[in-house]
Amino acid sequence: QLAPAERGRFLEKIQRNVDRLHLLLEDLLVLSRLEWGTEKLNREPYSLTQIIRELAENLQPRLEKGKEEIALDLAPDIDRMMVDPIKLSRVFQNVCENITRYAKGFSAIRICTRFENGMVVISIEDNGCGIPQADLPHIFERFYRVDKGRSRELGGTGLGLSIVKHIIHLHGGEVYARSIEGEGTSIIFTLPDSRQEAENATPQELRRGAHRSANNHV
Repeated sequence: QLAPAERGRFLEKIQRNVDRLHLLLEDLLVLSRLEWGTEKLNREPYSLTQIIRELAENLQPRLEKGKEEIALDLAPDIDRMMVDPIKLSRVFQNVCENITRYAKGFSAIRICTRFENGMVVISIEDNGCGIPQADLPHIFERFYRVDKGRSRELGGTGLGLSIVKHIIHLHGGEVYARSIEGEGTSIIFTLPDSRQEAENATPQELRRGAHRSANNHV
């Protein structure tokens, strides 16, 4: 018979494994739909700035006060675009979760938006441990882990950046990474400039976007 303390630790370990398997199953289902082309975009006029600011507010409590921070450098003329706000929010969440899990020693996350060659360019940067150059081309592959032992310890599924890649491709953009070991990593992705399309949206699309914006306000 197990002692109460030992039984508690055993049950906690089972719960962690159940939670991890549940997360893995959810990510696998999302990724399979994206890869098979059955996952569609629900594009609507929505504020890119709001998506990023809500992410920053939700992430703030997970950062160590006084040691870790998130900073935004957002172009003022980039705001309402035709995007799927739920899927695009997941892109930002997955990248930032990777930073908080694996970017050892980071003290800052910086999210920037700008125009470049007719595309909206978004970069999410950290100043953590960086990624070895040999691993960099593979980080968007499913189940690829730079630090396998640390990934198991922290419960990552190895699918987050693969989901990011497929969502960005579905929006008509591209995604890539730059990194220097010991200095940090930048995940950069592009989106087509759809501001004019958002301005010309139908009343129904505008109502849907306004409704979702009100419900998602943080």
